[in-house]
Amino acid sequence: MGLFTLTTSMLCLFAGNVQSSAEPTQWERVEAKGQPHARHEAAFVECAGRFFLLGGRGIKPVDIYDPKTDAWSEGAEIPKDRRRGGAGAVISDGKLYLVGGIQNGHWDGWVTWLDAFDLKKGTWMKLPDAPRARDHFQTAVIDGKLYAVGGRKTSGVTKQVFDLTIPEVDVFDLAKGKWTTLDHRQNLPTPRAGNSAFVLGHDLIIAGGESMAQKLAHNELQALNTRTGKWRNLPGLIQGRHGTGLILWDGALYTCAGSGGRGGRPELDTMESLPLNKL
Repeated sequence: MGLFTLTTSMLCLFAGNVQSSAEPTQWERVEAKGQPHARHEAAFVECAGRFFLLGGRGIKPVDIYDPKTDAWSEGAEIPKDRRRGGAGAVISDGKLYLVGGIQNGHWDGWVTWLDAFDLKKGTWMKLPDAPRARDHFQTAVIDGKLYAVGGRKTSGVTKQVFDLTIPEVDVFDLAKGKWTTLDHRQNLPTPRAGNSAFVLGHDLIIAGGESMAQKLAHNELQALNTRTGKWRNLPGLIQGRHGTGLILWDGALYTCAGSGGRGGRPELDTMESLPLNKL
């Protein structure tokens, strides 16, 4: 990995992610002038009413749904001894938290690390290790607790790249500085990696992903109510996908691009939205 780079769009996404009392109904295909570049392993974020599709495997341009340019800023490097890919990242209360990941591509080198980057001071701090290593997942913070959900131990060294998915939900209390693992009855109902994670009120939504259970990417949306500890199913995606993100804008969830099958193909150039009905 090179420099760890944040965009203003990422900062806006994490800072506003997200308190809403809305409930999904059904996904709809979004038609627009032009279309984004097909990609996966990418970020999909919203800031100030514009949708940004960033990165992915290979050299990809930045696609902007509302055609205005974005400003980039470069952050401090991740310390050399803590660099990894496929980690979960989230910003909360002025700090960026980076948890888990893998150091050696899809081969091996899984880590349980948790690091925090103070956005004002520009300094990194090591925090207690997570209960288990995982990579290819996204994380979120709800009510002062960081949730690590989904992902896998990508193990090319044992020819188990997609096999070792992780159902357990690990939770880090930011105030107490301690990890716990939820009861096994609160495991992710459909274990998968490459999933999106999104906060909607007190719900943690896990969307899409990939696993050995099927060749097509997953289309499931499952929500953990972090107050009751119960999971429920939400309307599934039209097109299963992994390696992208979810955003909320103007009363609807959106997702875009990603991969439609296990692994890197086919790369998608479609966008879907899920209108939300207020409770």
